[in-house]
Amino acid sequence: MITVDKENKPVSFQGRKAVDVFRIRVLISSLGLLAAGISPTRGLSKKRALVLTTEYTGKVYKRTEIEKAIGDLKKIEWNRLNHIKIKQGEGL
Repeated sequence: MITVDKENKPVSFQGRKAVDVFRIRVLISSLGLLAAGISPTRGLSKKRALVLTTEYTGKVYKRTEIEKAIGDLKKIEWNRLNHIKIKQGEGL
């Protein structure tokens, strides 16, 4: 379940499916930074990010296929979001 505030911004991710959606969103953002030549963190190289992407997509990507990986992850994220309960937080 994903809890959102009054402006529909997520404030919590509860359960494995919701946490996976969060991980996918962060991975998409990180791949975008890596494609621009920016390292999001010292421990995340292009190769490592694409290995993590493969865990979700089942496809193997080359370092030159970051945009393709981002597109595949966005499709998976959208599909998973459609199967998760989203709840309006109380008092948020």
